[in-house]
Amino acid sequence: PAFTTVAPGAHYGVTEALSDRPDALLHRPVTVSDRAHIQNAQRMLQEVQGIPGVEELLGTPRTGEGYITRQAGAPKPMAEYTKQQIDSVQQTLREVGEHGVIHGDIRLDNIVFSGERPTLIDWGYATTGHEAKEAVRRNLADFANMQKAVPSINLAQGPPPAVAPAPVAPPLEKGAGTKAIEDLGQELRDRQARIKAGDKQAKDFRQA
Repeated sequence: PAFTTVAPGAHYGVTEALSDRPDALLHRPVTVSDRAHIQNAQRMLQEVQGIPGVEELLGTPRTGEGYITRQAGAPKPMAEYTKQQIDSVQQTLREVGEHGVIHGDIRLDNIVFSGERPTLIDWGYATTGHEAKEAVRRNLADFANMQKAVPSINLAQGPPPAVAPAPVAPPLEKGAGTKAIEDLGQELRDRQARIKAGDKQAKDFRQA
């Protein structure tokens, strides 16, 4: 097939739209160093195919270089995620982990949306062969860390409540600041006088 535009944000090779398959993307290496990344992504996708929320692997081009996936949409800001979408991503990551796979590159660019449905893409850093419990923990922790880095707003619950302004102290009356300082100075002088009086009493007692 002929190839047209390069998808924005593509790395480790190029991601191209197929001119005769508008619903498909070709991921192929450009340099020798790209090849390992592309091959690993294809291998990991084969491991987790069929899990809801994982990009769909359609096959390989006639050249044998790279792999083809179904166009899955575009990323969006974390602030636009609903609770249902967050839950959906977490469920996908759990099921991926139960297959012993850690995605390894959870970030906003790698979660895309077609309508309301999120899809995990870019499996070039994924690894397999992990103990399921640990893989689930790692996947969910990576997603939680992404959310902490980019705070989210659950649109289903509406915007966060407004924070009330801090109370403002009333202005001091004219001369009040000077009087407060004078009062404090007098209090210090009174304390010093009491200390001296106590020292004198102690001295007289020792001499008696």
